Amino acid sequence: MILLDTHVWIFYYSQQHKRLSKKAIEMLSREPTLLISPISGWELAELGLKKRIDLKMDVGRWIDLTLKDPKLELLDLSMDILVSSVFLEAKHKDPADRILAATAIFNNIPLITADKKLHQFPKLKTIW
Repeated sequence: MILLDTHVWIFYYSQQHKRLSKKAIEMLSREPTLLISPISGWELAELGLKKRIDLKMDVGRWIDLTLKDPKLELLDLSMDILVSSVFLEAKHKDPADRILAATAIFNNIPLITADKKLHQFPKLKTIW
């Protein structure tokens, strides 16, 4: 199981594989379970609203279509994760990224991300 950062979810399911590292593509292809956090759905909606991404369809529809992949699962976003995201040892300006880091740490799973700041979090296992 691996947790996908929002950009990884977008690139992988939008067939933008050239924007992913070779290691990321390898892990995404062979891993039987890919996980996303609800915060990624929120982040995706924000990106769509600000016209920073073009999914070629409504954000909600895109999310529903990706969730039809049997290997993609939606994790719970608990109060424990939200609170722990505030107290992480390393800081990140983006609250969504802190929540993703806390989710991965809380569930003891790696986060697949290109975000170099997240790679510096002491207790966070990352892949890129």
